[in-house]
Amino acid sequence: MSRKRHTVAAALAAIAVVLATGLAASPAADAATGTGTKPKVISDATATAANAAAKHAVQNVCATPKPGTASCLAQRRTDLKPLARSAVAPFNEPYGYGYFPSDLQSAYHIGLNASGPQVTVAIVDAYDDPDIVADDAAYRAQFGLAACNTTTLSGCVTKVNELGAPGPLPAAASGTNAGWATEEALDVDMVSALCQQCHIMLVEANSAGYNDLGVGVNSAVAEGVKYVSNSYGGPEFSGETALDTAYYNHPGAVITASAGDSGYGVMYPAASPDVTAVGGTSLYSSGNSRGWTENAWSGTGSGCSAYEAKPAWQSDTGCSRRTVADVSADADPNTGVAVLDSYREGGWAQVGGTSESSPIIAAVYAQANTITAGGNPASYPYAHLGNLNDVTAGSNGSCNPAYFCTAQTGYDGPTGNGTPEGTAGFVPDTVFSNPNIVLGARSTDTNMYASQGALSGVQWNLEKSGAGHLAVASDSTHGPLLVTTDSNSEVWAKEGGLSAGWVDEGGPATQVAAASDPTNGPLVAYIGFGGELYAKEGSLSAGWVDEASDVAQVAVASDPVHGPLLLIVQSNGNVWAKEGGLSTTWVGEAGGMTRVAAASDAANGPLLMVLRGDGEVLAKEGGLSTNWVDEAGGMTQIAAAGDSLDGPLLTVIRADGEVLAKEGGLSTNWADEHAQAATIAVGSDPGNGPLIFALTSGGAASVKAGALWTAWVPVGQNVLDISAAG
Repeated sequence: MSRKRHTVAAALAAIAVVLATGLAASPAADAATGTGTKPKVISDATATAANAAAKHAVQNVCATPKPGTASCLAQRRTDLKPLARSAVAPFNEPYGYGYFPSDLQSAYHIGLNASGPQVTVAIVDAYDDPDIVADDAAYRAQFGLAACNTTTLSGCVTKVNELGAPGPLPAAASGTNAGWATEEALDVDMVSALCQQCHIMLVEANSAGYNDLGVGVNSAVAEGVKYVSNSYGGPEFSGETALDTAYYNHPGAVITASAGDSGYGVMYPAASPDVTAVGGTSLYSSGNSRGWTENAWSGTGSGCSAYEAKPAWQSDTGCSRRTVADVSADADPNTGVAVLDSYREGGWAQVGGTSESSPIIAAVYAQANTITAGGNPASYPYAHLGNLNDVTAGSNGSCNPAYFCTAQTGYDGPTGNGTPEGTAGFVPDTVFSNPNIVLGARSTDTNMYASQGALSGVQWNLEKSGAGHLAVASDSTHGPLLVTTDSNSEVWAKEGGLSAGWVDEGGPATQVAAASDPTNGPLVAYIGFGGELYAKEGSLSAGWVDEASDVAQVAVASDPVHGPLLLIVQSNGNVWAKEGGLSTTWVGEAGGMTRVAAASDAANGPLLMVLRGDGEVLAKEGGLSTNWVDEAGGMTQIAAAGDSLDGPLLTVIRADGEVLAKEGGLSTNWADEHAQAATIAVGSDPGNGPLIFALTSGGAASVKAGALWTAWVPVGQNVLDISAAG
């Protein structure tokens, strides 16, 4: 799955020329009279050099937070004289005061018209801005955005207090707290710019204390709001995890939080694994196909949390805890946005900070308006890397490992997985819908359950009570194949669907295995109590064939070209394999092994995977005559799948419980999947790619599909055994 990458190249001399007439070009005198012309912005510039060169005088609009409180994370340019609203009206747009809604809409391919989901976005800030409703109406009129519809509340701003009530509202922002008014104007304007049909609920907390702001978040969600932006934060502290549970843990709701404006370092609540942490970029127009380019803003926060646990959907290896950020958007005040703030600024100002990027991302989620109940939407961008703009240049400091503070291809701290390219990166992973995907599980009540098709919001069907060992397979012609043993160790199988009838297959058995392909049909194998291996192929009514003796473990696979593949390890550790049919000859493959896994596909042929007694993993692909490749050490369990499009899928569990996976070939690198699993099962198909099913020692089952960097989805509790096909 490739990511969209946007790179630019131009001479540094050209950069200097463009900068000379760039965002800061309009003289204050011209701007004050509204006679400035719309400035040129950097075109095809080297992003890092542009970021270093385009610097203006800026300041935080809010004071440094005291312990237990947060600061708003907006910054304003101080070299621009505030531009009165009345001075701009005849000229339609406040040229020279930052980007307009049309610029952001173009850069992120979002919010171009007033059509879209009629949803509410909540913004949580502190203190009251008495002019915010009128200012937003004027902002919308200035740029031709949809006006407030008082009947549907589309395009309207509604103010409530931290309890969600229309009154009494908190005291107006003043003194050292006056900057919160600029913050509110920025937040409201950004949602208006990118989700003009959205209703905006502005939650005004009594203070900048985390308890007041957190109550505001809870109140918004209690009112049914699914998109909540938080443009504030402060340094991490030891008690922050208690606030996660109290205020920010809202499964099924988007909670965005600004990453910070002080450069490399982690802030709270962006550090919480319950929120989508939003970093910042510097945004420039460009002559490339996108029309824009971005680099990591030098002021954005990022890094490895000191206290928060790593969420399951993050897989970067340099931080064992939560890494900030998840995604990003424009935040550099030098490439900031035009904001109308009559109350504090006295008119138009150019404002940025990650307080800009947080409401931008909340608005993008709202435009997508697709949330899986009970899940964490922060995981969505990790499942759709190809639908984001990968930011690969820029830095916010010096750190080790470098990706904590320096942008790179793929995930990095300052920009996360990238910036929006429409809404496709902000929806659940739609790969989880394929009728050939089948999961099987045995619960602590010894019942066998199975699920087919959609894995998000998975619906388990009770398939057999008193079940023992289990295996599942599927193919596009014959449908799901379920195999299990009962309480008497008898083997049962069903084929064709979860509603099919069970067939008593014989036994008794200590282990079962299953595979299927469109040409050869079902392949079922079991190990008897004496270590005998039996197999049948073609249909459930076929006769069993006695294949081997003294078998400790068996794995099977099948494909239309190469036929059945049987792989066994005997009690003495010797591995044997046969391919092509039950009448073929066993080939001695290896010794000193404890586990085996098998897969096959028409393009790549047999895939054998074994685990040695010392924890070394060996694999071979293409045929039984190929050579073994030493893949990894220190492993406790293995699973394999084949795919004619994506190639081999190998998965292992490390001694510390981490799940590692590789896809595409035996020479590829392992990806650390951070599942902390006790058992794994895998599958793959050409249309949807890898399927990994993991079970923790505590019995919690999770699944991921589509790619190795997708998010884990919880699908079950109190599970004993698992099996997967797809």
